[in-house]
Amino acid sequence: MITQGDFFPEFKIQGTLNDKEREYTRDDFKGKWTFLFFYPEDFSFICPTEARAFESERNSLEEKGGQVFGVSVDDIASHNAWAKELNLNYPLLSDTDFNLSKKLGVLDDDNRSKRATFIISPDLKVEFLMVTSRNIGRSVNETIRIFDAIQSGRMCPVDFKVN
Repeated sequence: MITQGDFFPEFKIQGTLNDKEREYTRDDFKGKWTFLFFYPEDFSFICPTEARAFESERNSLEEKGGQVFGVSVDDIASHNAWAKELNLNYPLLSDTDFNLSKKLGVLDDDNRSKRATFIISPDLKVEFLMVTSRNIGRSVNETIRIFDAIQSGRMCPVDFKVN
């Protein structure tokens, strides 16, 4: 499994944004902070809550030099329908061949992506990663708190917050 401090590996994957399909690569992460979150599947119980939470914080993350990408093993058609239903305005990547999930060590036994979050630096280093149980939704606010701590460049105690 990839870990903190590793460079994010090369990849090519189909994705969609606003009904426009294209190939995405690691180069799409260069020069910006990237919030890459893996989730088990579109149209499920917990995943939409997380997708909406990332969407509600997307502008704030972009103001801080970040960008958001969601990834699951669902196909492009499913992603397009889901993005429309939830009004998502960030790319959803389709790991239908499981290659990226396997490469990162976040493929579950049932061939669905685990619930994983990566914060990737503009120079493509993994600064943070977290994998949680499928039954537990992640906190986007905690992801932002961690990002703020990373960007501060300081030693950051428990519950650190930027003033």
